[in-house]
Amino acid sequence: MHQRIDEAEVNSRSVISVHTKPETSKRLDDLATVTRRSKSYLANEAIERYLADEEAFVASVHRGIADAEAGRVV
Repeated sequence: MHQRIDEAEVNSRSVISVHTKPETSKRLDDLATVTRRSKSYLANEAIERYLADEEAFVASVHRGIADAEAGRVV
């Protein structure tokens, strides 16, 4: 079930440290157990989703500002 990661992929990754509430850490531990995924995998998935959502929001705001500056408002 676990996907094998080759050495080149491991060497192309960076490590970050995150401080969380104990409850958040426990939830991550529990989810990792039931999904049979590593905490690192789950944390990375969460970060990727968050970044995609925030990047889409920021892009939308910039489009809205450009529209307003161009007089395209209702």
